[in-house]
Amino acid sequence: MQNLKRQSLLTGLSSYAGVVIGYVNLLWLLPFIFSPEEFGTFRAVQDLGLLLVPFAQLGAANGLIRFFPTVRDRPLRLVMMSFGLSAFGFLLVLAAFQLFDTALTQAFSQNAAALLEQLTATKLLLFFALSVTLLEALSASYFKMAMPTFLRDVGIRLMTFGLGLSYYFGLIDFDQTCLGLAVIYALNSLFLVLYLLRQSSPTLPAAAQRDGTPPAILSLRNFLTYSLITMLGAAGGIIVSRVDSLMVSSLIGLEATAVYAIGFSMAVVIELPRRVLSQVHIPAISQHMQQEDRQAIAKLYTRMGVAPALLALLVFILIWVCLDGIYAYIPNAEVYQAGKWVVFWIGCAKLIDGLFSFNGEIIVYSKYYRFNLVATLLMSVAVIGFNLLLIPVHGVSGAAFASFLAMVGFNLLKAWFLYTKMRLHPFSIRQLYLLAISLLALTPHLFLKGLELAPWGTILLQGTVAAFIYGIGIWRIGFGQRIFLGASKK
Repeated sequence: MQNLKRQSLLTGLSSYAGVVIGYVNLLWLLPFIFSPEEFGTFRAVQDLGLLLVPFAQLGAANGLIRFFPTVRDRPLRLVMMSFGLSAFGFLLVLAAFQLFDTALTQAFSQNAAALLEQLTATKLLLFFALSVTLLEALSASYFKMAMPTFLRDVGIRLMTFGLGLSYYFGLIDFDQTCLGLAVIYALNSLFLVLYLLRQSSPTLPAAAQRDGTPPAILSLRNFLTYSLITMLGAAGGIIVSRVDSLMVSSLIGLEATAVYAIGFSMAVVIELPRRVLSQVHIPAISQHMQQEDRQAIAKLYTRMGVAPALLALLVFILIWVCLDGIYAYIPNAEVYQAGKWVVFWIGCAKLIDGLFSFNGEIIVYSKYYRFNLVATLLMSVAVIGFNLLLIPVHGVSGAAFASFLAMVGFNLLKAWFLYTKMRLHPFSIRQLYLLAISLLALTPHLFLKGLELAPWGTILLQGTVAAFIYGIGIWRIGFGQRIFLGASKK
């Protein structure tokens, strides 16, 4: 437990340090060095490459984490199956590129032809990002997530900053800059391998040497069944976070993709509290499920419906009340301000995801994991359908609203299923208190937004007032500290 708390703290610090660096990259550096179309192309390469990762992975990372507790002393066969399955999946994705080449060209040639020129960079990015996800899963299985999180959230963003500067000073051209994304993930993979070799000795090498005949649960059939069924579950979150950007590229253009990327990037920070806690607790969820410890799962499920929400709501409030001031400092602000409602709707989607706690993770690592296939298929159809319906009418705001609608439906479905099958729910009176305090903290913004202030004055005044009201409300209720210490009274 002490190690879990330490990993949670270090993971959180890395994630929030990464947010600061990411904001510098996405809100200042990249809009400054790239034209809106170049920025949109750069972002689309990244989105397409990362969108395909869960499909190439074929659920291997989930399988690795799911079965690792049963083979902790002899993991070699499991590790080999995970990497072998993903290698096969990568070849399938490459074959799909060839098979659907004409359809891909038709989809992007009119509004996003520049993306088609960067498919080599996209494929290389896919390969190395795939290796990163598997290495992170292996590290998480050993409850070692602090360094992988640092490499992903801080290391990748620092290298992206360096990549942007290299382009700005003329050391590389734009095509090489897009290829540089793949190089960044390749370096991340290398660092993870070195980290695992160092941290795991004598644990991992010794375990690998002792590897013998695996127990029945580690049969290839069981592993493949679980991994393939959970593949779409892993893909679901990626679909929601990436496919809307690619559909904006296809239906509107790459400049609109840049507008959407700025708004999305500001809002996505709201999910960080949930993401940090999820990364740390996934191995524990898997272990509790293996032990059939329903009480531990119920306790975690309820508590994690409150703890991430407390911080996420504060972040959402601060971003929304300070948004006009933030946009004023972005290069080419007149272009990117069109994404204001993207921030709102994506932010609301992330809040919904946080309030519904770890419903997806619990389903994936339970005996009902097959339901994730059904839920994710429904969500995928919904998000694509909503985007096709709303983007032509409402542009980038329509894409964000489509993601919000899909996220609400997805979480309602999973929450209903968990309550029906396991009598679990994440809701408590504390969440209602948090929502009431949040609405109260947002109220002064309605009166202060009409003041004519410098951008820094808007940020300072609006942010201070909202944070003060929110903080006083949390203090008056008196449960904020207990939530994060995990000692709240039931």
